[in-house]
Amino acid sequence: MLCAVFLLFLHIDNNINQYYNAMKRVLYLSRALRSFIAAIFIAGIATVAQAVIIGNLDYNILSEEDRTVDVAWPTRGASKTPIDSLFIPSSVEIDGVNYSVSEIRESGFRECDKINNFISIPGSVKKIGGFAFSKLQHVDSIQLNEGLEIIGDDAFSTTMIKSVHLPESILEIGSGAFAGCNNLTYINWPVQFTEIPDGCFLGCTSLKSWDFSNITKIGKRAFVGCYSLENIVIQSGCFIDWYALYYYNGEHITFEPGPTILMPYALGESKLHKLELPEGIILNGSALGYNTNLRTLIINKGTKIQSRAFFENTWCGDAPSYIAENLLALDSVVYLAPEPEIMTTDIFTMNVYLNAVLYVKPEAMEKAKTTLPWSWFKRIEAISSSIKDVLNDDPDSSNQSGPTQIFTLSGIHCGNNPDKLPPGTYIIRDKNGSRKFHKTNF
Repeated sequence: MLCAVFLLFLHIDNNINQYYNAMKRVLYLSRALRSFIAAIFIAGIATVAQAVIIGNLDYNILSEEDRTVDVAWPTRGASKTPIDSLFIPSSVEIDGVNYSVSEIRESGFRECDKINNFISIPGSVKKIGGFAFSKLQHVDSIQLNEGLEIIGDDAFSTTMIKSVHLPESILEIGSGAFAGCNNLTYINWPVQFTEIPDGCFLGCTSLKSWDFSNITKIGKRAFVGCYSLENIVIQSGCFIDWYALYYYNGEHITFEPGPTILMPYALGESKLHKLELPEGIILNGSALGYNTNLRTLIINKGTKIQSRAFFENTWCGDAPSYIAENLLALDSVVYLAPEPEIMTTDIFTMNVYLNAVLYVKPEAMEKAKTTLPWSWFKRIEAISSSIKDVLNDDPDSSNQSGPTQIFTLSGIHCGNNPDKLPPGTYIIRDKNGSRKFHKTNF
């Protein structure tokens, strides 16, 4: 009997110890939980205490030591009354202390529909955060002042601004900073910036001119869809990245001689009818893909054309599948090297070798017939004094009152009946003026 009671006592005592230890753990966790909640609450109070709405703006203390704040449009308690213009102050007083407004908060004014017409940013602001003014649909002018150093990614993207004056104090411009600004017609680019960030002006359809004279790199998609850009000049040694000038809509583009590099689709799907490639330029695969309007191509000595530079391609996994249906309008390839250089045979698509005419200098005729890829051209002719008919999009308008006459692009008269001509491109001159005529195998 005593043994049974003793065992029962041990059992109860063991359970009590387990219960006691469990309670200790619960109490310990409760104390830790209370401390954690208290810490969060205190931190929340501190955070709230730093954000202050004064007037129409929300300020957040960045540094008590430096006395700096950032600024944004309030996300809480924002005024429902639109304002005509916004002048951001250079300083603000919070609890009797004066703070300098040094930053525009990231996404601080994004999609704000309460500000109309004009925003002025003071010189105290050193940084404009990413997407800070993105998608402002009622603001067409933003004033930036000396002192600004950093413009974040997409800071002004998809806004209605018409022109931008960048101060000389700028040190950094993010990618896509002005992308989608359809009304942007002018921006001064600081001379110290020799590189244009990726996507910086993507879709700026009203941007008409750009000075590339000191630019050494045009980033990926930097000017994609800038349909109003025209007659641009690229300096020697410029690196033109993927899709940088895709959809270029101008009639002319000039490359200065030198080691300029065009990456894939750098000048893809342009509206160029004529293009001259100077000495030293390097075209990578598909650099001029989808140039279906190109009719006259001029190649100088020392031009480096990589495999499939004029091909379209589609990607399947990691490997490109090339489509040999590009340059359908190309009828004249003018090669100005006195001695033809050996290059890869798949520079051009087969329709070019069969239908376009290769024009070479008289002294290069014989070697062109035995040197790849030039020997692949079905028609090779020597350049004559009528080279202007090849180099100009619109040949001389002569013989307007006389009978129909047909000439090759090198100026050789070949009758007056187009039905008897072999496939190729010719110049017809008649009472309607001069024009090019294309005859195919079909």
